[in-house]
This record gives sequence, structure tokens and C-alpha cells, in this order.
Amino acid sequence: MKICVIPARGGSKRIHRKNIKSFAGQPVLGYPVQAALASGVFDRVVVSTEDDEIARVAVAMGASVPFKRPAELADDHTGTRAVLLHVINRFEQEGVAIDQLCCLYPVTPFVTAPLLKEAYQAWLFSQASYCMSVAEFPSSPYRALKALPDGRVGSVWPEFRGLRTQDLPNTFYDAGMFYFCDPVALAEKIPIHSDATWPFVLPHHLAHDVDTPEDWALAEAFYRVHGVELNQGG
Repeated sequence: MKICVIPARGGSKRIHRKNIKSFAGQPVLGYPVQAALASGVFDRVVVSTEDDEIARVAVAMGASVPFKRPAELADDHTGTRAVLLHVINRFEQEGVAIDQLCCLYPVTPFVTAPLLKEAYQAWLFSQASYCMSVAEFPSSPYRALKALPDGRVGSVWPEFRGLRTQDLPNTFYDAGMFYFCDPVALAEKIPIHSDATWPFVLPHHLAHDVDTPEDWALAEAFYRVHGVELNQGG
């Protein structure tokens, strides 16, 4: 079975009730749920949560919450891998094998169905264990500066100072939107930040890191201006 898992716990320190906070007129969780359902890629779209209110919102949006997440997997220190393995194991206990899995994060209002379909096809083509959404650094980190003890600055990597920007390696960061994965690779703890991963490069206008109230306000303002064209164009 092919499933999409949206991990959405109740706790959030910097933005209260972040995973179901209203974003441009609907709970933000609705955007990834609707995109996953509309993509046609998945047999099930499952929200993993320990929170009753989040579960109700998820079901209202069309996702399924077949079981609750244990409280011990809903604290500040639990990684996504443990949450995904819990979902896989629960399905396996019911005799359902998970062949392909996508982890789709809950605060991703810029994800679209066409984007998920394109990433899924890229993953199949790559034959990699993972396919992760990334975005290119706007400025090369190889030119990064560090603070020196005397208050001045110096190069983090002085060996790259003499190279032209176009001669530096392309560099990416995890966009925090989604990743596809082979459940076996996940169980075997193969790192996602490794050569086991195929990058799916997002355009910069879709890569929004929403961690603070300021981030939220900027992302919501951008969505209100560009949301219709984003959904039409994927």
C-alpha cells in the first residue's frame, strides 16, 4: 500500500496550536491533506496525532486517523522517523504492508497535488531510497563568514575564497515540505541526508520555513496574493 503520513502533534511552543491554526481562511493542516488526496498518488492519507482536536480537523478535511499516536511519541524530542515507524508497525499489525511512504509535513500550505505527483515520478525514476524536497541556497554557504575573537570576520572555508561563484558546488537545504521513502530504508536507519536521497528541487517561492509568528505572517501574506496562481500552476 502507498500511504501519505502527515505528522501533526498537538504541542507547539512558538506558534500556539500551529498545526490547525487558521491560514488564509482554513486550518493549515487542510492544505497538505487536500493536496495529497487530489494527487491520486496514495491509497491512504493518514494523520498521525495524539490530539483529539487535530484528529477531528483531519477527518473533516478528508484524511483518516485510524489510531492515536502514543503520548511518548508526541514530545519535543521525538523524531519523525519514530512516528513514521509507529504508523508502519500499526498497519502491519493489521496485516497491511506499506510498500511506499510519503512524509508530508502539516504546515505546508504551498504544497500542491501536481507538485506531489511530479516528485513521486522523480522518485520512481531515481530508484533512490528517498526523495526529499529541497531548495537551493540563495547564496553559496561556501562563502560563509564567521566572527573572529577580535570582532572582525573571516572565511569559514578560506580554500574557496578564490573560486568564482559559478565554480562552487550547488548546495541545497531541506525545504521541510515532504519526502518519499522506502520503508525498509527507514527501518534500517539509512540517513536521509546521504547519497541514498534524490533531491526534488522546489522553486524559492514555494520554500517557506514557518517556525515563528513572523514567518507565519509573511507566508500568509504571500499566499493571499499568490495562492490562486500557485494552486493552478502547481
